[in-house]
Amino acid sequence: MVDDVQSRNNLGPPTIPSVVMTPSELSQCLETLRAAGLTNEDFARLHHFSEKGRKAYLSDAISYFRATKSLKGNNLDLAERCMYVGVQFALNRTHKEQILSEALARWPLNQGGLQTPLPVAFAKSGTRRGNERRATTQPSSKKLGDDGEELAVSLLASRGYTAELLSKNFPTYDIQASGESNDFLVSVKVARLHQHLRLGSRKSVSRLSDGNFIFAFLANPSSEVDLVPGGYRLLILPAAEVRDYALSVHDAYWSAKGKADGFSVMIKAYDPRHIDVWQRWTASYQDAWRQLPTPKA
Repeated sequence: MVDDVQSRNNLGPPTIPSVVMTPSELSQCLETLRAAGLTNEDFARLHHFSEKGRKAYLSDAISYFRATKSLKGNNLDLAERCMYVGVQFALNRTHKEQILSEALARWPLNQGGLQTPLPVAFAKSGTRRGNERRATTQPSSKKLGDDGEELAVSLLASRGYTAELLSKNFPTYDIQASGESNDFLVSVKVARLHQHLRLGSRKSVSRLSDGNFIFAFLANPSSEVDLVPGGYRLLILPAAEVRDYALSVHDAYWSAKGKADGFSVMIKAYDPRHIDVWQRWTASYQDAWRQLPTPKA
């Protein structure tokens, strides 16, 4: 299943992936960046105030975004830059100057919330973010998800497993596989750009169970995911571990807000609540074929 801005069943033209962040989450992201070593000078480079010779301070921005209700205009791109830097830090990249430059190249200053080109070609409509359309060379979200499922089947087969796609309406999982003596299910997730997992509804996540797995295809640093050798990172995650962690954080968050469930369960590398577990998962579960049942002889 594609982990992106569109569901696999939406056949309409896909939109450019936009920041998945509220003002409160941006405030938390900035706190995390400050703790990770981002200075006021670094932040000023990312902020559109610098184009007008004005100073920008992390402490002021943290307080401002904690109190504001929505992200608009230049703050949309500021959020994209900050999230990008946070993700690169979470991936343990250490060249801060290069990361800042990459963020500014992707989202130049004072674009007023207009999306700028990513590593692939885009056709712009002249409207604000969300109404711009991908070029025809960019695979749709549905195709990207389908390609991820087919790639997962191929990878399993190459390692000695019998694997086949489940029906499109099968709940939670996408693939049934068999090893030497065990059958197991696989849920496939593909994130086009952002380092996160969109797991679906709470009901869907609750079906993740022991002995099954999530195959998460993620983009390499500073690029979009490309489902060819070298074009992605693969996390092979124990389904039950993901379920227990994701639901504990999801339920606690919405319970504290006094709101009913009904929101997609997500794990985000750029969310302060998830950074530690994301780093552990990427360190422990990248290409972790060893944890699967023994393949057939």
